[in-house]
Order: sequence, then C-alpha cells, then structure tokens
Amino acid sequence: MTVDPTLCKGCLICVRFCSWFGAGVLRAGPEETELGGRIPELAGECVGCGWCERACPDFAIWVEVT
Repeated sequence: MTVDPTLCKGCLICVRFCSWFGAGVLRAGPEETELGGRIPELAGECVGCGWCERACPDFAIWVEVT
C-alpha cells in the first residue's frame, strides 16, 4: 500500500474502509497535509484487499499485490 502525499488531502476515508472491510491496519500518521489532514500509514501488515484504494476520492493510494 502506497500513499502519494501530494495527492492525499488527509480525509482518512481509507482508514475507515480498512477498519470496516479490510485488515484494520491503516491509521492516521503524524504527517499533515497542506489542508491540515493527516496522511494515513500502515500500523501492521497490509493484506492487499484494495479497499483503501477503491475508497480514496483523490486516487492517492494504490495497492500492489506481490
């Protein structure tokens, strides 16, 4: 799971979707966006479900399954 900080506005919709449908490993990180939101970060191992990527309104997240 990768977040592009130049596209992320920090809405954390991805964190909510990860906790509802995914593994619950995303959380608000310490880094802030220009709009004052928080950039999400992994707090565990991503399972590659892709819910965060689908939920992101700004296309700032992509998941690569290896």
